[in-house]
Amino acid sequence: TFQKPLSVSYAMQRAMRTMSSPGRGGYAAARAAEETAFRCRSLAAELFGVPSPEQVVFTSNATHALNIAIRSLVPEGGLIVANGDDKNTLDALDGLSLVRFGMAETNDVYGTNFSEDYRCFDVVCGGKPYCHLELGVIGRHNAMNALAACAVCWKFSIPAEAVQRAL
Repeated sequence: TFQKPLSVSYAMQRAMRTMSSPGRGGYAAARAAEETAFRCRSLAAELFGVPSPEQVVFTSNATHALNIAIRSLVPEGGLIVANGDDKNTLDALDGLSLVRFGMAETNDVYGTNFSEDYRCFDVVCGGKPYCHLELGVIGRHNAMNALAACAVCWKFSIPAEAVQRAL
């Protein structure tokens, strides 16, 4: 977020005045930075229930963190189903094999002919009609969730009739 608490500004200023790069030497400023980074890792590990501070990784931003997580968790040949309407998602998954779902016709799986409340619509998979859905809930978010489910079902050759009954 852009707006940071004042305490963050003070901590950053203190770090810039008293520390250098962690792990880049044995002098006091480098050791102080290393100890501070380890203390942060320890607190984060405790907060998130991670067994060891060495398992906590700091990255430069959320996209970098997502890239590391996705690329290390998805096995070779694994299925990634992603919101193809979200540029940040697509940027994070650049170079990976994925199935894109969303509202735009450029996606592998997309919806068309939406009712005003997004409860009823047609689903297109791989450029071909797949099914017509009549959800029990309204809203664009719920339609997107249904499209994601359809993408998984389509990839695993689950018949459209089963998808209609389930959703």
